[in-house]
Amino acid sequence: MHIIAIFYAKKFVDSEIIRIFAPTESATLPVEQRTRAGLLFYSIMSNIYTKQPLSIDDQIAKLRSQGLIIDNEDLARKVLGEVSYFRFAAYLRPMETDKKTHQFKPGSTFENAVALYEFDNKLRQLLFSAIQRIEVALRSKIIQHFSMQHGAFWFMNIAKHGFTYCGIIYLPSGDERLAYQKILAE
Repeated sequence: MHIIAIFYAKKFVDSEIIRIFAPTESATLPVEQRTRAGLLFYSIMSNIYTKQPLSIDDQIAKLRSQGLIIDNEDLARKVLGEVSYFRFAAYLRPMETDKKTHQFKPGSTFENAVALYEFDNKLRQLLFSAIQRIEVALRSKIIQHFSMQHGAFWFMNIAKHGFTYCGIIYLPSGDERLAYQKILAE
């Protein structure tokens, strides 16, 4: 079962009246099950996780003790302070020889990991830009299809076209949108 959800403004005075999302199915657990699972995971982890937090200077010292070459300590402080050790650690893993002790391969440098992080960041920006263009084009096609099939003001009487009201959506800006859905047969 697929659901096409269309969200539109409560008041038709603003220019951003329609929000259309692609067909979706719920892939998550109900809230009460997610909460129980999260509490169970938290209680298990709180019993076995005993590592203490490290300052940025201690993180740098630890990386050096594991064989990582850090030529520019100011850069290391800046990156670890802005990105965080745990996010940046993913860019260090390809340089590790031992995944348990986190020892680094000879010649591994912090600067190489920074270059990998920056490449990943630029690639992510390019992909999100392309995805945004695809999303806008898809939304435009859907709006064009509905307009041609049901007239220019099809969204004014959406229930007439087989959609049913399913709630109110709150945008990050605080604006409200009415949510309607249409269940399509497979």
